[in-house]
Amino acid sequence: MTAADLANGFITAAIPVTGEGPVTIHAEAVDAQGNLDVADADVTVTVDTLPADLIGAITIPEDLNGDGILNADELGTDGTFNAQVALGPDAIDGTVVNVNGTNYTVTAADLANGFITAAIPVTGEGPVTIHAEAVDTQGNLDVADADVTVTVDTLPADLIGAITIPEDLNGDGILNADELGTDGTFNAQVALGPDAIDGTVVNVNGTNYTVTAADLANGFITAAIPVTGEGPVTIHAEAVDAQGNLDVADADVTVTVDTLPADLIGAITIPEDLNGDGILNADELGTDGTFNAQVALGPDAIDGTVVNINGTNYTVTAADLANGFITAAIPVTGEGPVTIHAEAVDAQGNLDVADADVTVTVDTLPADLIGAITIPEDLNGDGILNADELGTDGTFNAQVALGPDAIDGTVVNVNGTNYTVTAADLANGFITAAIPVTGEGPVTIHAEAVDTQGNLDVADADVTVTVDTLPADLIGAITIPEDLNGDGILNADELGTDGTFNAQVALGPDAIDGTVVNINGTNYTVTAADLANGFITAAIPVTGEGPVTIHAEAVDAQGNLDVADADVTVTVD
Repeated sequence: MTAADLANGFITAAIPVTGEGPVTIHAEAVDAQGNLDVADADVTVTVDTLPADLIGAITIPEDLNGDGILNADELGTDGTFNAQVALGPDAIDGTVVNVNGTNYTVTAADLANGFITAAIPVTGEGPVTIHAEAVDTQGNLDVADADVTVTVDTLPADLIGAITIPEDLNGDGILNADELGTDGTFNAQVALGPDAIDGTVVNVNGTNYTVTAADLANGFITAAIPVTGEGPVTIHAEAVDAQGNLDVADADVTVTVDTLPADLIGAITIPEDLNGDGILNADELGTDGTFNAQVALGPDAIDGTVVNINGTNYTVTAADLANGFITAAIPVTGEGPVTIHAEAVDAQGNLDVADADVTVTVDTLPADLIGAITIPEDLNGDGILNADELGTDGTFNAQVALGPDAIDGTVVNVNGTNYTVTAADLANGFITAAIPVTGEGPVTIHAEAVDTQGNLDVADADVTVTVDTLPADLIGAITIPEDLNGDGILNADELGTDGTFNAQVALGPDAIDGTVVNINGTNYTVTAADLANGFITAAIPVTGEGPVTIHAEAVDAQGNLDVADADVTVTVD
């Protein structure tokens, strides 16, 4: 014992500890007289340095895949995640567990569950360490089997960007029939972000597409979007990064499938085709080298709708809407079929086609039904019908030659009268028309026939004949100059001795040098001297006693017979 001990009032002894359990401390001292002084009582302390088994492992139930990372889905939206601290066999109702500085008192329910749950606040991205400890009744600190660190990673990698629809050529958000095509799908291109790699999986409308090196080079993946009908189709694309965060395309894209054209146009009609036989004859076609096609307008046509007919655009006007059709002038470049096709494109770009193309045949060349007109009564072909040629029935015949296209039943119109061709006519090669004569002068014969297409075939030429049945005034009265006393008797003195007497036939105003006058069968040609005298003289032979009749006639240039005013009879006595 030292003076310091005396000053302190005690001595200090270091008691060695060799293990857990009780340690008894006994103290005694012997005084100067050799007497033993023992401490008031031995003291026993128990060495207990092993903490009770109050807690065990820490787990993070939100870390669904156990990768030590909490993505946005795992973290949720409340700004916390749970840590579950397993309770050891020594935990009791009331045990206090400290998790990251916050005390949680164990309840009977916790004991039943086998863990306590601590809400761990999240203040940002990055690692969060969870430390748990508990103090037993002896004051020993029981620490969780290990601290647990999870990384909060809720920001998705930039895997995909904008969605585009390459088939939407005009970018109007509508896929018409041309843009959609016929395979029942269209393509959506999803742009790849800078974090996309070979193997990144992009889900487009529920279908996974794995990014390839070629996709990375292109900068996008292509998804075939099925089309099941008309109407809107929405394209949604998303991709999950390595931490499980969802990267969504910049925006969903909706396109409307509209492949049914508006009802802009209907039937095509040809107003010039008057009989609706699909053939335009010369009368129907006219002379301007075009015909009209009328295209009916449908209920969806509006002012400004453009209708294309055979390659030419026609813009619908209010007047067209009121009429119910547009009119197109169709050029005709020759004979044969002409097809009219009409189409119109609606506001969505769909093509509305007329109910059907219409083909008309331009046939303006008449069949060869008839040819030349001839007049068989015009015997000398001089174009004049004299009295002999005309006859007495008041008509003459016109023969119209039949062409190679004439058939039994072809109708030929001659001067307004129809004549139906018969098999006999075909055998003859002509039809015969009786042409009435109402007086002197020219009569024109016109013949025409209409073929089955309605084209008019006209005879090679009209023929005009002149009816001239009145003879020229060539001769007049017959006189007998030898009948000196005009008693109609030639006596011996009057007759003379030469066996003839003269008959003088007066010449009419139409007689000319060369006119031939026939007297009792003998022709006399008028001379200039005769014209100067005003008569021609014929020697009439006398063969015996009795009457001698003198008859004179002359034929004019038209073949008409001019007869002397009267026959004259004298008696040779």
